[in-house]
Amino acid sequence: MNGILIGPRDSGKASFLGSLSRSMVLRKNIQEEFIGANQAMGDLTPVMTRWLETGTLDFSNHSHAREDTVFQFMLDTAEPSMFEGIQFWKEDDNASSCLSVHHPKDTNTLFAESTVNHLKKSEYCIICDSIKHIDQPQRQNNHFEHLAHLFLQMYSLDCSVKRVAIVITNAQNDQEQLPVDIALRVIGKRFFEVFKTFCPVDVRFDFFLVDAFTVSEGAVHPYTLDQWQPKSTIEPMLFCLKGTESKHALSLKEVEVKCKI
Repeated sequence: MNGILIGPRDSGKASFLGSLSRSMVLRKNIQEEFIGANQAMGDLTPVMTRWLETGTLDFSNHSHAREDTVFQFMLDTAEPSMFEGIQFWKEDDNASSCLSVHHPKDTNTLFAESTVNHLKKSEYCIICDSIKHIDQPQRQNNHFEHLAHLFLQMYSLDCSVKRVAIVITNAQNDQEQLPVDIALRVIGKRFFEVFKTFCPVDVRFDFFLVDAFTVSEGAVHPYTLDQWQPKSTIEPMLFCLKGTESKHALSLKEVEVKCKI
């Protein structure tokens, strides 16, 4: 299954992807497994390992940090696994492909043709940004403009996206507001006009507050793998690939009412 992950460069996309394997392990279901299946996914492991050891997150040496990148992975919920780590990945021709797309620096800059072609065959879309950018009108407007430009470049209203996950990073689930309300304060309301225009009426939305950097209470560097407890980062992928909804999922009509589009 193909999908697209889009957000600003400082939205937490890479750390979100880098925490998925560990987040799946924490579900403690031996029949569930998340495995990175290409070099781009495997290259996230050293970055996250260094963060565990030093507390410093540095993607500057990641070979794909400055470009739109296809991350391939397998989300297995059938076979038990021998592996429970973040340092295992393997090639697989049947892996799902998620294209991680940066917002261009200029809202008038066109997206690459390869990005548009990937969107055309995508069945899910993940919109990502950090809660640290909450209540910033210009950033909200940028989300809308970039997404609108990307979808307009398809030159078609026939969109294959069936599920849209709104992922707010660096956020704990104990927020006083509902995930959808926080998402609207980060992403903005005009953002959803794009999906109203381009997606089928049965498109589903779900909203997630995630934190890739949660550790056990009292833990100090260097962290061990057991102390790393990312919050809810695998749930958006389970929604996108498996249709496993949270209690916050909404239909397009419900989103319209919420946003008063």
